[in-house]
Order: sequence, then structure tokens, then C-alpha cells
Amino acid sequence: MLRASVLAKVGEVYRGLGLHIEAEPPIREAIALFEHELGGSHRETLLARVQLVDTLLTLGRYEEANGTAEATHEALRSLLGPDHIESLRASAMRAQALWLGGRYVEAGALYREVFDLSRRAFGDEHPDTLHALGQWAISEYFDLNAPEEAEPMLQRNLDHCRQLLGEDHPDTLRVQTCLAVSLERQRRFDEAESLFEDGIDKARRVLGDDHPDLLTSLVHFAVLRQRQGRLDEAEALCSPVVETARRSWGAGNPLTQWAWDRLGHILDAQLEFGEALSIHRQLLQVRRSFVGDCQHGTANSLDSVGVTLAHLGRWEEAEEAYREALSLHREALGEAFVPLGTVRGLVETMAARGKAEDARPLAIELLETRRQAAERTQSDAYILNCYARELLTIQPVDLRDPIKGLEYAQLAFSASDDTYHYSRYTLALALEANGRRDEAVAMLRRALIHIPIELSYERSFYEGELSRMLELGGEPDAAEDVYRTTVTARREQLGADHADVAVSLEDLGDLLIRHGKYKEAQQVICESLQIRVERPWHWRTAWSESLLGALLLRQGYIEQAESLLLDARVRLSADPGAPRQVVGQVDTYLTELQTTPQPPARTAGRPGDPVETKRPASSSPEEPIKLDDVLQKQCIVPVAPMDYGERHRSKWKR
Repeated sequence: MLRASVLAKVGEVYRGLGLHIEAEPPIREAIALFEHELGGSHRETLLARVQLVDTLLTLGRYEEANGTAEATHEALRSLLGPDHIESLRASAMRAQALWLGGRYVEAGALYREVFDLSRRAFGDEHPDTLHALGQWAISEYFDLNAPEEAEPMLQRNLDHCRQLLGEDHPDTLRVQTCLAVSLERQRRFDEAESLFEDGIDKARRVLGDDHPDLLTSLVHFAVLRQRQGRLDEAEALCSPVVETARRSWGAGNPLTQWAWDRLGHILDAQLEFGEALSIHRQLLQVRRSFVGDCQHGTANSLDSVGVTLAHLGRWEEAEEAYREALSLHREALGEAFVPLGTVRGLVETMAARGKAEDARPLAIELLETRRQAAERTQSDAYILNCYARELLTIQPVDLRDPIKGLEYAQLAFSASDDTYHYSRYTLALALEANGRRDEAVAMLRRALIHIPIELSYERSFYEGELSRMLELGGEPDAAEDVYRTTVTARREQLGADHADVAVSLEDLGDLLIRHGKYKEAQQVICESLQIRVERPWHWRTAWSESLLGALLLRQGYIEQAESLLLDARVRLSADPGAPRQVVGQVDTYLTELQTTPQPPARTAGRPGDPVETKRPASSSPEEPIKLDDVLQKQCIVPVAPMDYGERHRSKWKR
């Protein structure tokens, strides 16, 4: 008996230190001794099992934890009564197991029951009541996507914790983080940032740099920075958390996996698709090894893999990932709780592969589910926007309804505040689909006003749509002004050498080439390449060089264009993070190069004489650029010698 008690205490100490892998063996041995000496239904045996459940959840072994939690929860309620403090703690543990296992509705109902029983048994100000209130509020927000409903509960909980426990108590700091997350999800970024920074400073001082509560706050703060467009800061916050969590608790720990997943999404937002795909696939392998295919986290990892593959244009692999994710979601959550993002991703990838008709049943199901959700609420801008977007963009095309799409886009816009630029974007698409392009352009311009310059990915997307509309409307100069304005703004706010400035310069250069403004294109592409010089092997650098190759091709410098385009194509092939759309565009340039007439032979001269490269006359109204002007600017990024591989180059050799 004494040995069992000591072992249970050792396990508790290990857990308190965050050493959950080391905690499991003594806890299991204690349970075996308690069962032998006291029986399986004794209080000490059951409390040791509660410790084991908590340890298993922390190690990510949800299915095993869930079975033990259910039996222990029922046994303690029968032995001590449902409102005993130990029974309530076991019930809260059971709710956590349900939540982590993806059974959100059951978890939310049990958290609510624990809160009601705690309040009746101990009063509103008891620490266990406050903890139950916080857990219930968190489940209401995280699982029902209702941050506005969770916020008042969290604020009340935080006020009570500060009054009863103190500003620096771990429970107070935990609730403060949850309130900050709720504010962040409501796009109240300044308020959320203030709470995060205050809570993180206190947690470092009180808990230490490796405490899981601090690491959890850091990941949430990284999510905020990502939503603010401050992606470098987000990565700097999240990456050390992954390393610390893996070192301290192993790859199966929920915090480790969550931080790992968030880091992958941050890299996606940075357009580092190769690194992001590697992380998503590693996490998928880890989740399968720990929990198999029965847990929704495995399906979520497959969703992430599908999203990144779609970004890369690898549609066949993306479809395979989405299909498997859909199957696992149905098995783990049931048909009613399958994430619509998975269904939409599968429909889009099938359509991209020319299989829109095969996707029709899924598309109809998606539309109907969105319709039901939109009709249940006229005030949730996100849900209304989702339905409007489906009506405007769904495949097959005959399922689209632009008139109804405009109706719901207007409802979403009415339900939004000025900071929710997504509603303006959806309304712009709806206006264009109904032949009202001038109004759509005006709406997109207003949307860009409200998007911070740091949100580079979103801004680039919106700018591309606006430029497309302006070009289709016969206003190429106005489209050019959109990119030039963004280049200027990004230089001022991010610095002249920032990578996002290069992205805007590339977009501008691409537009200028299409419209024959070669001298201006030369200038902006060279500026982009100077920014890219520190990352010569990145696919973005190869894309900039291919734009320069296209520029030279259009001016008739065939040999120089061929060299640049071939090298860019090989480097894109070697980079797993290069989107296939970009590779396809370079292939288009190479095909154009193959059909371009060879320039006349050069006139022989004495060695050392300057040689003029002959080329066809340009069709551009501008004065053609001179090759020497390009080369003197040293636009071409210097790279170390490498074997490009004749097998790759020979495909496009003239």
C-alpha cells in the first residue's frame, strides 16, 4: 500500500515537471498495486486512473485515454456521488477526452454539467467552479465557433480569478490567454495583443520558459501575428515552441502537434510550400503512429496536406489526400460534423482535374449544407459569405446562381464591420458575376483600403483580382497603378529589401511584359532580383529570372532568354515548393521560345571586337531595350556552379 502511494506521488511529481513519458510507468504500477490490495473500485485506485487519463491525453493517446476516462468517471460518480469534488474533476477529465477525440457536442454538454454541479456544490467563487466555467466557455468557443458567446463567460471568469487567486496565478493566466484568443477570433487584434503580451510576460516570470501554459500562449500569439500579416514574427514565435515541446514531451503530445501544425500553416502563408508540405506530412505520420486513422487530428493533417498540394498545383495528390481526409472525418465525427472545408477542397481539386461532373453530388451536398447554415442566421457574416462564394464559384458551372449569390453577399456585407474585408471581396465577385464590373472595382478598391499592408498574401490576391477586372475593362494603366501603389507602400512600411516588395515587383513586371512596356519591366524585374539575391535557390528567384527571360525573349534576345529560362525551369523542377502554375508559365515561355525564329547569323569580326546581337524588330510602341543595359545592371542572380542535368535541359533545347 505504501509503495503504491509513493509510486502515485512520483507520477504526480513527474507530471508537474512536464515529464509525462516518465510519469506513465510509476502510475501504471501504482494502479496495479492498488487494484491488488484494495480492488478496482476503491477511491485510491480510481484517482490513480484519473492521473493516468491525464497523462495519456498529454501524450496524444486519445482512444486509450477515452476508454479509461469513461469507466473511471462512472465509477467515481457511483462511489462518491456526482457532485463530489473528485467526481467532478473526473467528469472534467472525461469531457477533455471527448473534446480531444473530436466529440465536441458531448464534450460541451458534459462541461456545462460540471459547471452547474460545481456552482451548486461549492458556489460561484470556488476555484473548481471557475475552472469549470472556463472549460465550458472554451468548449463553446473552440468547438461551436462562437467567440462572441464565449467572451462574456471568459471575462467574468478572468475577473473572479484575478480577485480570488491574484493577477499572476496560473489559472488566471490560463483564462487570460483564452480571452485573448476569443478577442483575436473577433478581429479585435489590439485588445488581444495587449492581453497576450501581458500574460506571456507574467507566465515567463511565474512558470518558466518551458512551461506548457507559456508555450500554449506563445502559439496563440503566433496565430495572432499570422492574422496580422507579421509572418516572420509568427514563425519566430512558433518554431522554438515546436522544438521545446518535442524535446520535453515527445511528438505525441497535443501541444507539440498543435504547434507543429500551426508552423506548417505559417509557412503556407509565407508561400514556403515545400517546407510546409514537409511539416504537414511529418505530422501526419506522427499522428498515425500515435492514434491511427480513427482520430480527427489525422484527418486534419490530411486536409493540411491537401491544401498545400493544391497550392502547388499537384491536383492528383491533393484529391487523394482530401478523399482520405473526408473518409476519416466521417468515421471519427459522423456525417453531420464533416468539415465543409474538406468537401470544398475535394470539389475544387476534382474540378481542376477536369472531373467537375464527377464532383457534382459532393457539390450539391456542399451547397445544401451551406444554404441551411445561412438560413439559420442572418447575422453571421462568415457563414453568409461562405454560401455566397459557393453560389458564385461552385463547379460544375450550371450549379452557380449569381443572383442569389449577390443577395447573400449583400447580407454578409450588411452584417460586417469595416475591418472584415472578406465581405467586400465576396460582394465584388458577386457584382462582377452580375455584370456590374464598375461597382465591383470600386468595392475591391475599398477592400484594399482596409487590409493592412502587412497582410501580403491577402493583398496580393485582392490586387490580382482588381487588376484582372481593370484589364478586362480596358484599363491596363489603372491595373498598373494598383501594383505601383502597393510597391511604394510596402517599401515605406516593410523596407526596400523586404521579400514582399519583390513579390509586388514581380506582379508589376509580369503585367508590364504583357502590355509591351519592356523598359519599365526591365527596371522592376532587376529590382526584384536584387532583393532575391540572398536566396538564389528559392523558387521565387527562379520565377524572377524567368520573367527576365520572357522580357529578353520578347525583345528578340533568343540565346540569352533560352539560357535564363532553361536554368529557371531546372531549378523550379528541383524545388518541391514551386507551384505547378509557375512551372507551367515557364513552360509556356519555353514553348514560345521554340516557335520564335532564330536571329540572323552574327557577322564575323576580329577577336575582342564588340558583337551586336541581331534580333527581330519589336512590335512594342516603346524604344526596345538594349541587352547591354540589362547585363550592366547585373540583374542575373549569381549562383554557385551546379550540374543542371542535361536530361532536364534537353527537353527544351532548340
